[in-house]
Amino acid sequence: MISIECNKGLPFEYESFLIERYDSFITTCRYVEVYYPTYDLNYMLVYRDGSLIELLLLGNKGTTTACFNALVKLDPDIMEICLKKIFEVYPQIRKIKIDASYVNYKLRNSVLFYKSDDHILNLPFALDVYTAKLGSKTRKHLKARNAKLVTEFSSVSFVTKFGTEIDRKSVV
Repeated sequence: MISIECNKGLPFEYESFLIERYDSFITTCRYVEVYYPTYDLNYMLVYRDGSLIELLLLGNKGTTTACFNALVKLDPDIMEICLKKIFEVYPQIRKIKIDASYVNYKLRNSVLFYKSDDHILNLPFALDVYTAKLGSKTRKHLKARNAKLVTEFSSVSFVTKFGTEIDRKSVV
C-alpha cells in the first residue's frame, strides 16, 4: 500500500536519503534552497508498506508546481499518484513542471511541461574554421595562451576525433 505525506519547507532531515536514493548533485535540499529561493517549497514523502521509497522536492509559484527531482528516474506509477495528490492539496495549481527527467511521463489528467530540450551544436570540422569566426583580439589572445601552454608543457598535444574514433576513457 502506498501512502503520501505532504509537508512545507525542505526536508533537511532527509538530505542523506536524497543523496543516496537519487545520486543527483542537483536533487538536494541545499541546491534547491540556493537556486530556487522565490518558490514556495514543499516536499512529498512516498511510503510503500511503511518504507520510504520516494521523496519529491516541489516548489509552487503561481499556478505552477515545479518538481526539483532532476537527473533522476522516478516510477511513472508513483508520479501519477503524486501528481493527483498535488492537484488535490494545492487547488490553485494548473501545471506541473518536471526539470531534467530521464523519463518522459505520459500521465492521465495531468498537464506537464518540460524546462529543458536537447540541443545539438554543429561544431566546425577544423580549429581554423572555428577561430576564423572569432574577433582579431580573441584570436591573438588564444594564440598567446597556446604558445605559453606549449612553452610550459612541451609534451602537450591536441587530438581531434570524430564519431566512433572517440574513446570514452580518453574524454575527461
